[in-house]
Formats: sequence, C-alpha cells, structure tokens
Amino acid sequence: MADLTTQNRNNQQRSVCSSVGELLFSDITTAVSDTICKIPKGALVLGTRTNVITAFNAGTSITADIGIGGSATGIDDDLSIASTGVTAGTASGVYYASGTDVTVVTTITGAVPTAGRLQIIVDYIETDKVSGNYVD
Repeated sequence: MADLTTQNRNNQQRSVCSSVGELLFSDITTAVSDTICKIPKGALVLGTRTNVITAFNAGTSITADIGIGGSATGIDDDLSIASTGVTAGTASGVYYASGTDVTVVTTITGAVPTAGRLQIIVDYIETDKVSGNYVD
C-alpha cells in the first residue's frame, strides 16, 4: 500500500481564513441584495457569525437576511439588528468550487436608521491553496 501523505500536496498545511464584511447604516438599501464580501473558489466554509457592533436605530424594527452561495438566508434569516451581540450563523460544511458572494437584504419598518454597524464573519479553508509547510 502506498503512503499518500508524502505524495504531492497531501501533507501540506492549509490555513483557516476569515472573510469579514461590514454593513453600515449608510449602506442600507431596503429590499435590495447587497454584496458584502466574497468567498474565493475552492473554499470550504467552516462556520459563520454575525456581530452587531452598533445597534441599528430604525423606526419600529429592522431585520437582515444574510445569504451565501445563492441562498438568500444561507447564514441567517430575519436577524434582528436592532440590538448588539454575536449570533452564530447556520452555514458550515459547505464547499464552493467556484467561489460565492455573501449578501445582505434588510427589511425596515418605520424610519431609516441613522446609526448601526454589522459585521458578517465567514471562516473557511481554501482547499487548493497550501502553505508550503509539511506535516509529518
């Protein structure tokens, strides 16, 4: 039996990367899908999170649908961004052979916000990219 760990690139390290996109109150266009960041080709998504750093102060309510890979709610659906905090997203264990966009669509009831900052964090491994370091 062959030892494939020392052949080609099988034993080279791959690093976990994070893509962080931000949505500010001044970026909001209601009911329009805005691209917030991109995930490169050959990426295996390990996990996602949202972090409302500054609460959005819209009139009655404000929510965000955060999508990935063509799914409008692949990371989060109807996430309230009216209060601060970190929320775990639902996208993980998905491979994107040709890369993909992370998108956000906001729904506002009442006045448009004058404050607010949201981060969307996607952790992934680029499966085709190696570090050059070997693991024995």
